[in-house]
Amino acid sequence: MHYFDNIGWRSYAEIRYSTYYELVFEFYSTFTFLPNRIASNYTPGVVSFRLLGQLFEKSLADFNYSMGFLTDVTDQSFLTSLREIPVDFDVDVTYAALTHLSNARFNAKQTKGWHIHDPALRYIHRFLAYNYSGRNDSSAVLTKVELYFLWCMHTGLKVNLGFWFARAFERVVRTDRLLILGPYITHLASRLFPLTFNTNEFTLAFAMDPLDARCLDSMGLLAGTPSAPHLVPPGTTTPRDGCVFLR
Repeated sequence: MHYFDNIGWRSYAEIRYSTYYELVFEFYSTFTFLPNRIASNYTPGVVSFRLLGQLFEKSLADFNYSMGFLTDVTDQSFLTSLREIPVDFDVDVTYAALTHLSNARFNAKQTKGWHIHDPALRYIHRFLAYNYSGRNDSSAVLTKVELYFLWCMHTGLKVNLGFWFARAFERVVRTDRLLILGPYITHLASRLFPLTFNTNEFTLAFAMDPLDARCLDSMGLLAGTPSAPHLVPPGTTTPRDGCVFLR
C-alpha cells in the first residue's frame, strides 16, 4: 500500500462492495457536479445526488468524508491536495521517467502501461484502469489522468480523491458511458445509512473483484506465506523461486 499511502488513497484501495442496479440507477439519474463553483473544499452544494430517496448536497470536504476517503476534513494534507492536473505537467517527461525510456513519447490513445519500469506501478495502473476508469480490457492503454495519478504516487503528491471521483461520475452522466464505479456507490450508501442499509433489498449486478494476490505474486510483489502474504518493500521484487503461491 506504499504508493496508495503516498497519494493519500489507502482507504480507496481497501473498498470492497458489490454493485446493485437500483443504487446505480438512482445515483446516476440524479448526480450533478459543479466544479466551476468550487471556491474551496468547503463550498456547499457542488456535489448533489439522491440515494434511497433522499437528496444530498455536499461540499468536496463532505463528499470526501461521506465516501470514506478521509476522517478529518481539516487535515492539512487534504486541504492542499490537488484537484486538477497542473498546466505544466509534462506527459512526455513523466512517461520517460516512469518507463526509463529516454526517447519515449506519450500518446493518450496509444501509449501502453506495460512499459512502466516499477512492477508495482504497472499493477496499480491495471487497478486504476478497472476501478477508476471502468475499463475491463486487455489493451493496457495509459490515459493522461492515470499517468498523472501514477506520477503523484511516485513523487508523493496528495490528490483530492473526492474531486476526481466526482469528475468520474460526472463523465459517466455527460457522455452516456457505461454505469461504472458501482461498488463505490454501494459503499457511499452504506456510509450514509449505516443503521438501515441492507443489500438484501436490492438486485445484485455483480460482485467486485478483490486485489488479485496471485497476479501480484506473479509480478514478484508479494512475500511471506499463502496464509500471511505481504507486499515487498518499494523497489524490490521476490525471485521466482520465492513466490508465495507460484512454487
